[in-house]
Amino acid sequence: MAKLTTADVEKLQKEGVLNNSTVKSLKEKGLASSRKRGSKPYMKTKTGGWVSPQFYFQGISGAEPSAKMTELKDKIRTLISEYSTSRSGK
Repeated sequence: MAKLTTADVEKLQKEGVLNNSTVKSLKEKGLASSRKRGSKPYMKTKTGGWVSPQFYFQGISGAEPSAKMTELKDKIRTLISEYSTSRSGK
């Protein structure tokens, strides 16, 4: 079964189909997303093209990240947001 997106959950709440306790239960069971994604960062290349920087841990395969991994990821996100921009018209 697929997860409900945050937008889907908000729409269903607005329509009165879901209440707060149901939403909480869906999120706890992993049936609904629990966060919104921010805008995707972009950088312009020398030739005018657009690229999106990415960072991930290859081979983690569902394992729980360590505290050092989380710290590194946070620092890299800060750097990426410092050097990148949101691409308009996408």
